[in-house]
Amino acid sequence: MIALHYPLYKHLFITYGKIGSSTLAGLPSPNIHYDKKISVLEDFTNNNFLDHEIVLMLRNPRDRFRAGLFTTLFFEGGIRNKTMEEWVDILTEYLSNTGMFNANPTSWEQYHCMPWLQNIETFVDSIRYTPVHISRLSDYLADHGIEPKHENNTDRYNEKSIFYNAYSIAIKQFQKEYNLLLAQDLKLYNLWLTGEYL
Repeated sequence: MIALHYPLYKHLFITYGKIGSSTLAGLPSPNIHYDKKISVLEDFTNNNFLDHEIVLMLRNPRDRFRAGLFTTLFFEGGIRNKTMEEWVDILTEYLSNTGMFNANPTSWEQYHCMPWLQNIETFVDSIRYTPVHISRLSDYLADHGIEPKHENNTDRYNEKSIFYNAYSIAIKQFQKEYNLLLAQDLKLYNLWLTGEYL
């Protein structure tokens, strides 16, 4: 998990890769960036967020996994300009050899694809928070008078739709591993998915 604290706006955003993290990191005014849960817990213990809005960012873990895989292969891997058939082969090969299904992900996979909600379950259950679905982030910011400087939108890449079609074919071979990987995060996502900004 990462957390971004904006004292000027009296907001603390709890998020992770592919859940608005780039947009949130680029909000105007200085922020305090926490990349360790223990650091956030220390400040909660010291009552540093008593008058703050705590925002828990949410995204369907299946959607995040798919988007994270695109980010990992397209940006970190530099794989571009492929046909759907080529993407199916690339994804099949990649998923056959990934460490994500045996708890040995790369750093890119960890940040963009791997479950994270299960790692903050006890923490989230101990705080009051507003859940905000990624699709409602712009609305939430506008409603709170926060003007984002940057929105990380990979939709401008034409290849994304080709990749997503290929992904829907390739992932079928890995349903058991995929379902096991995301099971707990899906449960928590559905449990926490309540509120105005969903």
